[in-house]
Order: sequence, then structure tokens, then C-alpha cells
Amino acid sequence: MIHLIGVDHSIQHDGRRGLKSPPLDTLQLLRHEFAKYLLDTASSVGADCIAEEFNEEAVKESNASQSFAQNAATKLGINHIFCDPDIKMRKKLGIYGAPKDIASKKREKYWLNSLSMSNCEETVFIVGACHLKSFDSLLRSRDFSTKIQVEYYKKEHFES
Repeated sequence: MIHLIGVDHSIQHDGRRGLKSPPLDTLQLLRHEFAKYLLDTASSVGADCIAEEFNEEAVKESNASQSFAQNAATKLGINHIFCDPDIKMRKKLGIYGAPKDIASKKREKYWLNSLSMSNCEETVFIVGACHLKSFDSLLRSRDFSTKIQVEYYKKEHFES
């Protein structure tokens, strides 16, 4: 089963704020709450893996010291997977520079392939809220069982 959590990406790490992020003090509190929510959710569903639409390159570009998903997986002693392709892979796959709708579909297929190779049975997957429904549909079309845990975590703090 894939347990989906939709987010604004600035809540996934402890680095630079996103364009739609709330003030820093609010964001820090939300990040703390998200880290706890992620641990609690992964524990309650019996996750053997936490995966995310993020990659090591993005962690560095965000000036982050950690991905909360990676940190939670380490604390729980389970697998962690960065599923989003880096710039080099995006170029190779024809994602970089492609129209947004085409790029999104190619990225979502890449995430699907990353999950398919993981051999995990219960996965918590953190995904940008704008991809949640289309990625859920793609997973279901490939016979994955899914459950949307939350469509957009703390949405009210990220909308302008």
C-alpha cells in the first residue's frame, strides 16, 4: 500500500523557505509538527519505507541539512527513497525543458518506477500537493493500492 501525503515542498526540509511559505517562525513550527506527523503516520501504518518527491540535489539547493522523511526513516529503522530525478536525469529523460504537463507525467512515471524497484510493502510517500491526484491515479492504474492520508498538509498556511 502507498500512503500519500500531499505537501508544500518547503515543509519537507529545514532549508530555505518557498515562495508561498508562511513567515519563518510559523514555518519552523509547521516543520516540527510535520516531522512528528510523519513519524506517527509511518509508525501507525506499519511502513517499511518512506519515499518522497525530493532528491539529494534539491536538499543541497534548498540549503537544508536534512530531509524530514529521511530523518524519520532513519529513526524508525526503515528504508528511505529519494524518488525525484536530479537535473542530469531530467535532461536524460527529456523532462528538463519540456512543457509542464509532459514533464509532470514523466516525473510521476519516474517516481512510480522508483517505488516499483523498492520491494516495500507499506510505503509513506510525500508528494507535492499539485501532483497528489494525478500520481494517485497513475499508481492505481498500475495496480498499486493507495490511501490518501492528507491531500495537502496544513494547506491553509501555504495559500496566498
